[in-house]
Amino acid sequence: MATTPIVSVCIPSYNHAKYVRAALESVLSQDFGDFEIIITDDGSTDGTVEEVLAVRDERIHFARNERNVGPSVTAARNMARARGRYFAFLPSDDLYLPGKLRRQVEAFERQPDLGAVFSWMTPVDDDGAPIAGDFPYYRPAGVTRESALRHFFFEGNLLSAPTVMVRREGFERVGVFDPCLWQTQDYDMWVKLCLAFPIHVIEEALVAYRLRAGGANMHASNPATDARVAWEFVQVLRNYFGLEQDPALFLRVFPEAAAHLEQGFGVTGALALIGLGAAAPAPRHFGIEALYRALNTPDAAAALERAGHGCAYFYRALAEVDPLRTGALREIAKLRGAAAQSEQYAQLLETYNGLVAYHQQVTEAKEWWQKQAEAWEAQAKALMPQKR
Repeated sequence: MATTPIVSVCIPSYNHAKYVRAALESVLSQDFGDFEIIITDDGSTDGTVEEVLAVRDERIHFARNERNVGPSVTAARNMARARGRYFAFLPSDDLYLPGKLRRQVEAFERQPDLGAVFSWMTPVDDDGAPIAGDFPYYRPAGVTRESALRHFFFEGNLLSAPTVMVRREGFERVGVFDPCLWQTQDYDMWVKLCLAFPIHVIEEALVAYRLRAGGANMHASNPATDARVAWEFVQVLRNYFGLEQDPALFLRVFPEAAAHLEQGFGVTGALALIGLGAAAPAPRHFGIEALYRALNTPDAAAALERAGHGCAYFYRALAEVDPLRTGALREIAKLRGAAAQSEQYAQLLETYNGLVAYHQQVTEAKEWWQKQAEAWEAQAKALMPQKR
């Protein structure tokens, strides 16, 4: 094997003692052998480290974080140690299927301008058994650079990190994963790569994605995850301001923007109107930010004002979109107030009912004593001697 490997497989591990050995073996059994495995453990506490050390192969290079720092920082540390021409990523609970590395290296060799090559994946359960069913997200068809960017904008991610292989030059141009993004660091990276390079998707499952029992996957829906995703989605869309440097790509992604550009709105102004016309909250929130930027650019602001999309329109749109959800918070406050009043009423009703019950008990006791007193008085009269 060459001193510098062709592929660096980067694996972040965290509390995956049950799965990590299988993940490593799925790489070691590939029919393409010119790779290194860069694995960094993010402070596991369940025996993951011992499982990794039990797999002996000179191509495995292991390091351990002194404390848990999260997936993005761990991924960046893996990449900093990697030497390969191409980078592949594998969560330590997933599996590469046969031919994964070879097929993707061949795709790069056929098309040297590619920035990244993805594939399909297939779901497996906690024990690695295939899961039957229709999973369209795992099999995106007909994906191009332009169609991916459009889907990213309106609907979110459609490409999966465990499937990707990225050319080293791709990261050198767009940078590493954003350490402040927890849920969407891969989605953010795909947007950046697609803005800079063509991509390719091999329409065949080359990865087994483990759907763990009890919703234990990092992206499983819960209040904390949903809150992070809502905020992070808008941050990712800010990458689209980069289309100002490539109007031709902008029009291929958003052909409906041609009319906006003809009116002099510029790319940012056109992005604003496209975002505000979307159905999903995130592009609408992004549209508010884009319109604010455009209205602070004199030429675009003048054109937007002439077309009825100036400051007055911005004020109305801002109130309608309500990025900080003040309307929802107000309704929640009302509900809380009503609930508090309802609780106070319930407490008063309970007290009243208690007093009624106590009054009834007192009344019954009084009546009992009254009857008892009358009975005793009658008995006493019966025992007294009769006067002659």
